[in-house]
Amino acid sequence: MTTITRKSHKKSRNGCVRCKRRHIKCDEGRPSCGYCNITEYQCSYEETPASQSETSGCTSLPSITNTMTSIENDSDTSLSSRSTLDRGFGNSPVNMLHLELLRHLINKDLALFNYDKSKFGTFNREIMDRLFTAPYLVNQILAFTALHLSVIFPTRKQEFQDHATQLQAHGLFLFRVEQPTIDVRNCLTVFLFTSIRALHVFCQRITFCRKDFGDLLADFIEIFHLHKHVLEIANQSWDFLLDSPLKQLLELESSALMQQEPLVECSELLALVESALIDSSARNTYLETINSLQVAINGSQNHPSGQSTIGPIISWLVAVPLSYIDLLAEKRPEALVILARFGALLHLHHEIWTFGDSGLYIIDSVSTYLHATWDAWLQWPKNIQQAA
Repeated sequence: MTTITRKSHKKSRNGCVRCKRRHIKCDEGRPSCGYCNITEYQCSYEETPASQSETSGCTSLPSITNTMTSIENDSDTSLSSRSTLDRGFGNSPVNMLHLELLRHLINKDLALFNYDKSKFGTFNREIMDRLFTAPYLVNQILAFTALHLSVIFPTRKQEFQDHATQLQAHGLFLFRVEQPTIDVRNCLTVFLFTSIRALHVFCQRITFCRKDFGDLLADFIEIFHLHKHVLEIANQSWDFLLDSPLKQLLELESSALMQQEPLVECSELLALVESALIDSSARNTYLETINSLQVAINGSQNHPSGQSTIGPIISWLVAVPLSYIDLLAEKRPEALVILARFGALLHLHHEIWTFGDSGLYIIDSVSTYLHATWDAWLQWPKNIQQAA
């Protein structure tokens, strides 16, 4: 069984007003901290910070000059193994790190999102042309690419994660400034931006970070709301999107989620909820959420060969009812059990870089928080955990 070690939670002495009120670690970035940037809140400070301190195992908004000089001997020889400053470019107007990210994006293409390039081809020219009409999307997709490189090159992990945070924050700033409308011209770039950003935040907060239980739940609640925003964009622009270069991928994912399969993994949990002494409103919410999770499980198992399983898995974050998010915020045991089930689904696909060992982290966090009387409810996640 994998043991997850967490760092102790430390308060920020000079954090922003919102981080202090929520009792979470602030990276003290100026003019807006990383947390407020990602969650789209107005950031303000009561006093001038002395310095930027470390987060609890997570990436903070970095200084532009924060680069590393370590050498990476990796099989991917197409990428340089030294940082930008170490290559001797100094203050050159050419940003070699961004070119490195762009090259990796072009080389990996759809494989970055777990698609088989040999079967699904590459980003076509129209998508690439659209990409460069939206600077906010360029920044976000390069940020996501940097996250991937942080996994490939462990000795440059912090460098790439720092730049991922910086690029994502700038992309969000540009998106807020432009405030693009949802129409035939912008729907593709807005949909890609919100979708990739939501997945990026999931990787940053859940896959790459280890926090105390309260912070984990707070992160999940914000991740749910980010994915709800993706759903809003999709609903507003679905007809446009089906007439875009994403048509094939969207239709294949929808087809995978429509597979009618027995409720194997969630059948006993449905029975437990049905017989539990809870009010009918909460019961209906849990049943709807569990059924959505089973759809995600089925979709991840019954998809065309070579198609990404990320979409069917993440679809659960989009599909859950808002009432479930409220119950999760209240730390209702039944809601936490369902979250642990999602952790089990993630671990079934731990080979995907965006998920890694996040599933075990979720299962361990929930099972540690809940009393042993809930072990019967956690049987499937615990079996997955013990087999890891």
